[in-house]
Amino acid sequence: MFNKTVGKDKGKQESVHQQQSIAVQESSMVSFAEVKSVEEFLRLYPSHSVQYDRYRSYMAMVRAYPFLSGSSAEVISDAKKISDIKPYVSLVRPSYKQQDGNYIGQFTIYYDIEKLQKISDQQLEQHLYGDDDFVIRPEENGREIVKVKMGKLFIEFCPTGKDSYRLSVKEIDRENLRLRSFLNLNLDGQRYPDVAFENLLPIDLGVFYGSRTIAGASSSSQDSKAAFSHAYELKTIFTKLIFNQAITQQDKETFLEHYRQLYMPASVAPAPAEPSHSEESKRDISHFGWNLEDKPLSLFEVSAKISAKALHNLSISEEEIAEILNEYLTQMNLGPDIFNEATKKLILETPLDQGRVALKGLVEDDVEILLDKAIKMVSKDQNISSQPLFASSASQGFFSPSSSSSSSSHSQPQNSQESALMRLIIEQVNNLGCKAGEWFDLGNGLVLGISNDEENRPAIRLGSYEIQVQENGLKIYDTSCKNSLVEDDWLKEGIINTALEDTGLNTLTQPGF
Repeated sequence: MFNKTVGKDKGKQESVHQQQSIAVQESSMVSFAEVKSVEEFLRLYPSHSVQYDRYRSYMAMVRAYPFLSGSSAEVISDAKKISDIKPYVSLVRPSYKQQDGNYIGQFTIYYDIEKLQKISDQQLEQHLYGDDDFVIRPEENGREIVKVKMGKLFIEFCPTGKDSYRLSVKEIDRENLRLRSFLNLNLDGQRYPDVAFENLLPIDLGVFYGSRTIAGASSSSQDSKAAFSHAYELKTIFTKLIFNQAITQQDKETFLEHYRQLYMPASVAPAPAEPSHSEESKRDISHFGWNLEDKPLSLFEVSAKISAKALHNLSISEEEIAEILNEYLTQMNLGPDIFNEATKKLILETPLDQGRVALKGLVEDDVEILLDKAIKMVSKDQNISSQPLFASSASQGFFSPSSSSSSSSHSQPQNSQESALMRLIIEQVNNLGCKAGEWFDLGNGLVLGISNDEENRPAIRLGSYEIQVQENGLKIYDTSCKNSLVEDDWLKEGIINTALEDTGLNTLTQPGF
């Protein structure tokens, strides 16, 4: 009985596959001579599969779909809504969507934004939060920035040659009169990428760039079709927003899933088992993407969690960043004065996702403004007079601040510069996983590590001076004078300031952070 049932199911499956094959063949032989426009075709044949592998030339496509030859006949200018403009079809850009395990060919639709009303840069704030769409065209045609408002999105893009581009997409928050980062891509220098600009957004990259060079992307390989299908899902959600449609939480999850597949493949697989304590500073975007409840234990992880949160919500606010900063300060028993220019630079520019992208590149340049606002919020909430810091036993291979403090006034750092350098030394010793007697050359005469003595203290060497973190603050020793203690305040201040100015810049290139 079991075998018979399987046989019947197999026969049914074969019958279904035969019917699907016949349907595809019939759809490819249908005459579309009576179809007048792209809109009519999409309405009448929503399930049609475009046979890109069969029609490999412009003329072959037009013969198969005659209505495409007249798609440029529209005469309109200064349209106030993108919906007033008829869609175009790219005849050299294939698109695919995945359905039931198969890749179904789709027309690559775009709109001629040159037909939108034009405004100047000076009029941007006046029109940005209004109902009408517009374009700010560049002063000269070419590789120049184009700005366009369509529906709920404000888009800036710049062709950079050979089909490469830079792109910033922001969601317009009319209620709060602000822009929220949605997507940022910098593909400058990536010659003729498989997934073209038009696969991702319904806009012609060369609308104001007449000398653009185009190479038709290969549509035959499964990898290419898979990439196109991810882009198609992103474009579908972008198109909803462009036409002022609301997107659901499911849409956001779909966007995140396909964005990761397309641009961050390293973050797709579920996070591995919880790392050991000494590996925690390596937790990247992928880890926090799956474990947003985890708290960051290093500046690298602060940057990674902010990025993961931005991807998860498709935007990020200063309140959300402040929450992550507070988590970090609480976990590490630090005060907000650790967030200086050096540490901010680390958060913004440290390579994430196995070196593929930095926070500043992922969330665009406005994340720097959001970070500044978040730090100010944190400073108001925290007690700025922080407790002294000291490393725990070196046997752990990991240093964390001590929660105990001395009531003696001598146990407090003398000034904010000294406090900041103490925290920075401990932070970076943690991140580099330094062991006793191990030193890392940071360049510019700076060396970071742990003194190889009975105390095993976190330290930094600047020329002939060794700056150690001790219970009562920083101690500076002159190694050229038999490790004599530097006691002159003016000299100590100069050495500390020099180390503080250089440390953050030179640790950017260190692996792990």
